[in-house]
Amino acid sequence: MNKVWLVALMGLLSPLAFPPFNYVPILLISYAILFWQIGTTKTRKQAFSSGFTFAFSHYLIGLYWLFSIVSQYDFLYQVVVVIILLGIIAAISFFYGLIGYFSKFLPVHHWSWFVLFVPSIASLSEWMRTWFWTGFPWYSPSDAVFDMGLSSLLPIGGYLSVSFIFYLLSGLLVYVTLNFKHRKTYIIG
Repeated sequence: MNKVWLVALMGLLSPLAFPPFNYVPILLISYAILFWQIGTTKTRKQAFSSGFTFAFSHYLIGLYWLFSIVSQYDFLYQVVVVIILLGIIAAISFFYGLIGYFSKFLPVHHWSWFVLFVPSIASLSEWMRTWFWTGFPWYSPSDAVFDMGLSSLLPIGGYLSVSFIFYLLSGLLVYVTLNFKHRKTYIIG
């Protein structure tokens, strides 16, 4: 089932995990719902649109400060700058769409999809997005999860290792929730 409105809502709420609010559980739940939605879509196109929609709403709210720049100029220039900013947000969101698209290459029925495959694709997508956009992580989960105790991994593996662990925790949350729903055992295998 395709519930794009749900991932859009989670994308709108996810910036609350970053300063000054610091409600980190919202980010964990948001990504878990994104991974669940990607896993339950039927086609790669639907999975791409779920990832893209989540990211577009996430960055639309999260990068609000970019839009405050626009108010300083005349109307015509404001329109042009808003269109450019929306284009930048769409380009950043494209990488989240790729998470959904490439996640549909493996079947969702195995634990490794949730705890290895999707976190790896999400981390690779984050690295590509960061490399493409001048090295700035642009609202990476590693920026918000310091209260979870993951910041000690920063000197060891950098922000991508922290993001990978975060994605792994989100995938694990989905896996455990789905197995609880179906009353399956939690034995990996």
